[in-house]
Amino acid sequence: MSDFSHELPLLSDLYQQQASRLSALKDQISLLPQGAAIMKENDDLALLRYVLSNPETSKAADLLLKAHEWKAANPHVMEALRGRTPFPPEREARLALKAFMAIGHHGHSKQGEPIFIIRPGISNPAAVWKYVKRATVSDYVTFKNLQSLQICDILTRETGRFHKVINIVDGSHMSFSRMDRSFLGAVGEASKRGDFLTPQLLKKQVIMDPPGFFSVLFSIAKVVKSKKTLEKIHVHSNTNGKKKDASKCPAVKAEGIISTETLPSFLGGSCRCEGGCIPLFDNETKEPNTDTPAGTGGNTKSPALKDAERFDEAAGGRDETIDKAVNRILKEVHGLERKAEKATQEEEKRPIVQDTVRADISPASVPVQVSADSAVGVQDPFTEALCTFLDFDFESALDDALDGLDLDEDAALDGFLEEVEMKRRTASRGMGRDRMGREAGRGRGG
Repeated sequence: MSDFSHELPLLSDLYQQQASRLSALKDQISLLPQGAAIMKENDDLALLRYVLSNPETSKAADLLLKAHEWKAANPHVMEALRGRTPFPPEREARLALKAFMAIGHHGHSKQGEPIFIIRPGISNPAAVWKYVKRATVSDYVTFKNLQSLQICDILTRETGRFHKVINIVDGSHMSFSRMDRSFLGAVGEASKRGDFLTPQLLKKQVIMDPPGFFSVLFSIAKVVKSKKTLEKIHVHSNTNGKKKDASKCPAVKAEGIISTETLPSFLGGSCRCEGGCIPLFDNETKEPNTDTPAGTGGNTKSPALKDAERFDEAAGGRDETIDKAVNRILKEVHGLERKAEKATQEEEKRPIVQDTVRADISPASVPVQVSADSAVGVQDPFTEALCTFLDFDFESALDDALDGLDLDEDAALDGFLEEVEMKRRTASRGMGRDRMGREAGRGRGG
């Protein structure tokens, strides 16, 4: 077992450092009509994430109230998060999301923080829309983010160390023409929930093998995003046609975040899970799963949906992401077995995020100085990664663009994509002229 504990802040230190602000936040919550319900939903760890992300405790209290109201209005998401029901509850929609959205948790960092992988290039939004409503897609993105938060919270309590998520966006096989406006809109809606549902969740983002047009998008991101957010993003291009490998990304390598053993083969690692490191997506595939039926009958499902159906039935419709991720990380990184023998059943008996820290491995200690990186609040990892990758932040860029204009979000997004495409074409023409100039120069020199 390797010792990475020095890399993650001690939870006891954070509690001691933030004691006065936690107390002030509880006082603020007690003034709310829903205060008792909010305190029942959130233990000190949950409150800690809010105070770290919000210097003003009144703002943190407002966000907790907003989170409480959202959870009360969306019991189907919260019941699924507890493992009591599948999500989405509609089986056809659930199968389509599994079959055509290449996203999922896989592996962990060297410090034991979970990794979430997004593969836009082999996802198929067009197929998703045949079976799933936009609101359900948005809720599904939120559900995956809440899963990430729950994984981090369980690991934090079990180890006594403050955990966050690391994102990896696989940009290979992605094209500008396949960007889906409706999908971006659904992601944007989920992104707006990040501040009040999943504070202090993202540690770092690694964008692997970005497509050619990404440089244009990222140049805009540098304008609309904060410096602290951009510092969390590491872009690693697949240069000179070499095999990509996130572990060789300078920022990742220098900080020793990811090992090749836990990295999927499609990112240059050595892991080849049976059925794909992201289930239902073979590691070697370069194309999205399609919705083309294998037979001629009107009700014949596509092979992708049939695979999703078998996968769903094997799990009894239950999402085992949380248990699998937690148990694997505790065993492989920390050499621990999960405290509760039947952890999921125990969690079902209590409200979400209501838990206590393990006393046996969370000793009181001398306070340490937490880095600024540990106290920066950003949006949830999946939507932050995808919106960053596509350079469209609904929280800032869109609102700023619409300020004083009589435009709706769809119209603004259409205009944004058209502008980016125009810049991409201009850049391509410029590179073409440069290439012809170099060739002409070589010809004259010959």
